[in-house]
Amino acid sequence: MNPVSLLTVMLGVVALCIAAFNGLFFFLRRRESAHLWLAVAAGGMASSAGFMAALYTSTGAWEATLLRQGSLLSLVVLAWGAFRFSEDLLEAPLGWVGPALVASIAMLLPIAWTPGMGHTLEPVMRVVPPFGVQYVDTVISPAYAAIAFVALIPIGLIVLHYRRHLPRVDVPTVPVLLATAFWATCAGFDLAVGGGLVEGPFLLVLGYDIFACTFTGLLAGRIARSRAQSLEASEELQRLAEKRLAAIHQRELQLAHGDRLATVGTLAAGVAHEINNPLAFVSANLNQLDDIAKDPDAEDAPALFREVLDETREGLMRISSTVSSLIAMAQREEGSAHAVDLENVIESVLRLARHQIRENVTLRTDLNPAPPVIGDERLLGQVVLNLLVNAIHAIPDDRPGGGEIMLRVRDHGECVELAVIDDGTGIPDDVLPQIFDSFFTTKEPGQGTGLGLPVTRQLIARHGGTIDVETDPTGTCMRISLPAALRRTVSTR
Repeated sequence: MNPVSLLTVMLGVVALCIAAFNGLFFFLRRRESAHLWLAVAAGGMASSAGFMAALYTSTGAWEATLLRQGSLLSLVVLAWGAFRFSEDLLEAPLGWVGPALVASIAMLLPIAWTPGMGHTLEPVMRVVPPFGVQYVDTVISPAYAAIAFVALIPIGLIVLHYRRHLPRVDVPTVPVLLATAFWATCAGFDLAVGGGLVEGPFLLVLGYDIFACTFTGLLAGRIARSRAQSLEASEELQRLAEKRLAAIHQRELQLAHGDRLATVGTLAAGVAHEINNPLAFVSANLNQLDDIAKDPDAEDAPALFREVLDETREGLMRISSTVSSLIAMAQREEGSAHAVDLENVIESVLRLARHQIRENVTLRTDLNPAPPVIGDERLLGQVVLNLLVNAIHAIPDDRPGGGEIMLRVRDHGECVELAVIDDGTGIPDDVLPQIFDSFFTTKEPGQGTGLGLPVTRQLIARHGGTIDVETDPTGTCMRISLPAALRRTVSTR
């Protein structure tokens, strides 16, 4: 194999690698059809390169004629792939130009065997400078050479098509036009060599390799930029989603705060009573301390002073505890999540709601030992308070014998269950599907906002829990399940 044949084979191998790379790329990304047609064109070019490499070793006119025909057949595949690739890349149809290019090459096949029109089958010695390689070729008629040059017309029109539509495509314009123009120039040079006008190697495979490598790199770069843009858009979407979630979170807090203030307003009378009782005996104790101060030498003065002082401190602590619970309930800011004991939450709520419970309603608690849950003690207190107030309102005022409310805590290992159970009238079937709808209420005007249960469900969901409702005409059970903060492990030994 002479140096020109070896170089042509190497260029053909490059074309095969281009075909394999683009074919694999299309297999992985079926939407990128431009890679498919670039692979088809590269396959045709690799086949043509094989025939051209064999032509450089030709020793007779018939052999050269057959090799030229094989190369032309491969160029038909190349032209079809290049035409379809250009349409997909530019996203603009070529119209008649593409089929004209394919037809102008394909019609050279039958014309080559037409007497007086194609190959004369006369041998001619060709030289390939600067390698000095000689091979036997066949003489072609002037008519055949003229028809072959017609193929340059659609090639030129395709170059103009690139120049017109390329600015709309996300690829650099200058490298594409240069690669396309170089390939067209190589095609024209090969026609001149085939027609015997000049001596030299066939450069079409070199021009195509440069063309295909340029486009493969540019398409890969376009995909990389597209992925970068998609990633940037995804990050921007994530930022917008986080911003939206933060806004929703803030609205939920505002809604919970409004419902909490409404509940605190409902509890105001009872809280005032809770404060007035200890305040009354604190005031009485202060008067008694004043009397002791007037006769400090009395026999029982020291012991009585200590007893009255302790009672006064206890009363002030009760007032302070009640006020602290009320302030904590009315606060707007969200607290930090930490381990919360539901028993402490229930006791805090009962201090505020005790005076809301009517005399004909019995309140019971069944607080079994359970692990803490992770959450905001104030928000969990609002949940318990909302459910307790609903249970109180579910028991009719005029029911003979009154009613009963049970607050129950159970440890279920992975979760802690809190149940608020009443023996009221239950929830009607037509009302049950709407109880968690915002602003839906069956209470009398001024007694409810319709936000208690919707806010309760939102707060429970924020703590990773669930709420279930069991109801019938004999009562209702609101069952809350919250993840336990401490997971228990059972030894298998």
